[in-house]
Amino acid sequence: MWVPSQVIEWFTALRKDADATADVAKEAILGFREDLAAVRAERDSLRNQLVAIQINADWLRVRFNELEKENKALLEKAYGIKLPVPEIQPSRNAQPALENFSFEDIGDDMARQLGLPTYDN
Repeated sequence: MWVPSQVIEWFTALRKDADATADVAKEAILGFREDLAAVRAERDSLRNQLVAIQINADWLRVRFNELEKENKALLEKAYGIKLPVPEIQPSRNAQPALENFSFEDIGDDMARQLGLPTYDN
């Protein structure tokens, strides 16, 4: 069976283009994998730092509350003064509630109340 050389050349060129595209895709995928590994490592590092910061903040809060109680006891014993003890409470809503989140426009008046910029004409 006879096949014209132009058809063979066309298929050869098509194969070369496909191989080149596959090589580019492989390089892109490898680059994305490297970037993903770097981002995951950074995420894990930041997660560990956040845990350490939260532990330190909790320790500092507890220590402050203890010192205030001791200070109150000393003032009460030395001067007979009864004072309220200030106390730092842990925040209950550490994560913002996303149930009511919306991309709807809140309006210029509400934006001004929240301290957000308004872009009036």
